[in-house]
Amino acid sequence: MNNNFTLIEAVRIILKWKNLILGLTLLSGIISAAVALWILPVYYKSTSSLYPLNQGITDRSTLFATQASESRVDYFGTKNDANRILSLANSAPIVDFMVNHFELAEHYRIDKDKKFWRHKAKKKFKKNYSAIKTERDAISITILDEDPVKAAEMVNLLVSKIDEFNKQPVIENKIKLNKLFKSKLDDKQEQVRILTDSVAFLSQKYNIKETIVNEDIVVRGNDSKGVELFKVVKQKQLNTLEDLNTLSTLSEQYEISAKENVPSIYVLEKAYVADRKSKPIRSLVVLTTMLITFFTAIIGVLVIDQYQKLMQAVNEG
Repeated sequence: MNNNFTLIEAVRIILKWKNLILGLTLLSGIISAAVALWILPVYYKSTSSLYPLNQGITDRSTLFATQASESRVDYFGTKNDANRILSLANSAPIVDFMVNHFELAEHYRIDKDKKFWRHKAKKKFKKNYSAIKTERDAISITILDEDPVKAAEMVNLLVSKIDEFNKQPVIENKIKLNKLFKSKLDDKQEQVRILTDSVAFLSQKYNIKETIVNEDIVVRGNDSKGVELFKVVKQKQLNTLEDLNTLSTLSEQYEISAKENVPSIYVLEKAYVADRKSKPIRSLVVLTTMLITFFTAIIGVLVIDQYQKLMQAVNEG
């Protein structure tokens, strides 16, 4: 019975103050509408979706595979590749690049004469930027900005920079391997030159002649020990030439592999210039403000009425 009386009493109080409650609610709606319309900045959203690619498709072993089974590689990357791209997308170098390239301090109207202006610019950028993995394992890059054209430009350039950062270690490793093989190739060419000179010297010194008898090479000369030495040096020369040819082939393949500057990501959807705002949703702002004001006003009049009754009882007592 007490609960019913309390509820009825609360309804009576609300009805008593209904004009004030409705007036405050309507006033808050008008003010919030004005704020949302003329004060709150309008933001546009641009998004790009991408998938990581398997960077092993440009390896020398894949490009120059001699058997079909050797060239079997997946075109798209793994979850580890996706996680690496996410880490790059949220890394300090990427954020610093965006702040510097687009001069975001000026764009966000941050005074560069004050302390921590760079920190404020980065904080504002991170607030309007997100790089997440979707439920389909794609990477979604999103930027909100007051300028729809700049928002799209920022997303597309950021995706390009992520690609550059992602494949940079692989390219650098290929270049190092190519330099290593070129160095080994130079050493092997010098060995062949020395051995060739030695063969020519021994051939002249011992008057060595090479003839083919029954498909076998027969070596003759005016000194048996000289002939044996010639055979040893000649065989070493042939072996070194074979090594040289192998190294030359590998060097050419690594050089071609290093020049294969293919993308490390597949852009499923490029960012485009948004033709409608993303936020604020003015109707939602107004409705939320009015609801908060309405319930706050109800609580307020209930408290005021109870306070008045309490003060009246104290005075009568």
